[in-house]
Amino acid sequence: YTVVLRDITERVKSRAALERSNAELRQFAHVASDELKSPLHSIGRIARMLEQSHGRALDAEGVGLLRQLSEAAERLEHLADDLLRLAELEGEAPPTTTGSGQPQSGSPPSG
Repeated sequence: YTVVLRDITERVKSRAALERSNAELRQFAHVASDELKSPLHSIGRIARMLEQSHGRALDAEGVGLLRQLSEAAERLEHLADDLLRLAELEGEAPPTTTGSGQPQSGSPPSG
């Protein structure tokens, strides 16, 4: 019989450090998303209010710029939402499988 022993202490420590780091990144993404969404929502709301209340006093270019501002703020809000969803998905990702269907924990999905 041949017995092979491997000390996986460093591998376990590295895995734990990686999991902590990923948890910190998810927390950061959550905080950043929340912190970005509030001012972006305000910018979009103010741009829409300006367009509604003062749009008649503006020329076409001015109205167009307010619309661009409002649309850009909305796109950034969606981006912040997407970042938050990505962070949440990364935290809940099930183990990937090999081509044979066997679990292969810790590996990124292929494709």
